[in-house]
Amino acid sequence: MLGAAYEAAADDDKPFEVVYVASDRCAGDMQKYMDAKHPDWLRVPYDAPEREELKKRFGRFAGAEAINFPGVARKSGIPAMVILKADGTAGEEYDCDSGMPGSQLLKRLGPAAVDGWVAHAWP
Repeated sequence: MLGAAYEAAADDDKPFEVVYVASDRCAGDMQKYMDAKHPDWLRVPYDAPEREELKKRFGRFAGAEAINFPGVARKSGIPAMVILKADGTAGEEYDCDSGMPGSQLLKRLGPAAVDGWVAHAWP
C-alpha cells in the first residue's frame, strides 16, 4: 500500500520520499527485497551506523533486534513508518502491522494519505 502511495505521489509531483531502514538479516537480504519490491526507494546502507541510530532514536525495530538496543523502549516492530519533519523530529509515527493504525490509514485513504504528510515537507 505504501508503494502505491509512493508511486502516486511521484506521479503528482508531491514532496514525498521513502527512506528504507532495514531490519533484514543481512545486506544481501535487504538488497533482494529492495530490488524486488521497491527499487526506487532511498535506503540507509545496511552497514551504516545511521541505520542503528535511527532505530534507537525512534524505537522502531524487529523484536529479534531488541538485544542490540538495551534500555530503548521499543514502540513497534516492522513494518513501521516515521514521517520526519525538517528538523529531524518525528511529525507522525505509525505501526504498520496488519490491522494497526498505519496500515489502516493507508487502506482507508490509499495514495491520498500522502496529502496529510506533505505538511511536514522539508523546505
